Amino acid sequence: MLLEVNSVILKYASKNVMITSPKNQKDIISVRAKLTMTDLIYDLDGGLFGILVDESTNITL
Repeated sequence: MLLEVNSVILKYASKNVMITSPKNQKDIISVRAKLTMTDLIYDLDGGLFGILVDESTNITL
């Protein structure tokens, strides 16, 4: 189902949309994170899993 949704979105999405504002980027990341979590739970059939997160800082600031 997710592949079908993605193909429809890519097919009809405007090609000149700029998604550069921090709010839009955060919204996209949030939605993608929720979809990824849903896919993981579905693929593991309710089994246990862990997520390892590594943090890095921007040294150019």
